[in-house]
Amino acid sequence: MPKIAFLDTEVQPTTGKVLDIGVVNGKGEILHTSSIAEAEDFLKDAEYICGHNIIDHDLTYLDKALDRQFCENSRFIDTLHLSPLLFPKKPYHNLVKDDKLQTDELNNPVNDAQKTKDLLNDEVAAFINLGAPLRSILVDLLKDSIYFDSFFDFTQQSEVEQEVSKKVMELYSDKICNNVDLVKIGKKHPIGFAYALTLIGSGHPNSVTPPWVLHRFPEVERIMFQLRSNPCIQGCPYCKKAFSWSLPSYAAFVNGKVKSPDFRKDKPPLF
Repeated sequence: MPKIAFLDTEVQPTTGKVLDIGVVNGKGEILHTSSIAEAEDFLKDAEYICGHNIIDHDLTYLDKALDRQFCENSRFIDTLHLSPLLFPKKPYHNLVKDDKLQTDELNNPVNDAQKTKDLLNDEVAAFINLGAPLRSILVDLLKDSIYFDSFFDFTQQSEVEQEVSKKVMELYSDKICNNVDLVKIGKKHPIGFAYALTLIGSGHPNSVTPPWVLHRFPEVERIMFQLRSNPCIQGCPYCKKAFSWSLPSYAAFVNGKVKSPDFRKDKPPLF
């Protein structure tokens, strides 16, 4: 089992000074300190360090304080970006609210580090439960992202030699337009594409993308529209089923010969 530890920091908002650090290692040993040097020494044997928003928050301030990379020999796992990917069904995971951890105590980094440990355990289980085809798609799309690569390494995932668009179509042919350029979307917006696919695959009518994801990755909404709500001229099986009007009717519609079809009638829900 790889050596992993869990970290959280409290930072002074106006100055960016790291005020408090909480660490829980794989053995359950705890460190609560204000010393970055002490925390780094405690973590010196950790192959992986996990935190919630650790890449864009904790490491930003720790690196700045040290004027170098914090724990440069470790790999970092971020539970924040994994959460909407692996728990797309509303109300999402019970330890997460928006982009923050649900916590029992304010300003207690040890408590938050423990919560992060619990969250990662659930994320690993959820990832395994996705099944091999979807896991393969996500690895292919996200393997080069700083937010996901260490998680795939930690869970010992490897690529499957098949073009991602073919894998997506095999799994989602009845859920998305079959004539969308999946290769282009995957290359241009791999993270947004991955979030869209897991949301579609959730099969939950009330699932929506968390606001922080839409803020960071606004392309998710555009991709969802392309995949689910923009009928193709060719009339693929998905579009024929999802939109209750035929291609001749569509041609007549665009030529102004018929009234706009009633999109609400007999139309399945978006998810």
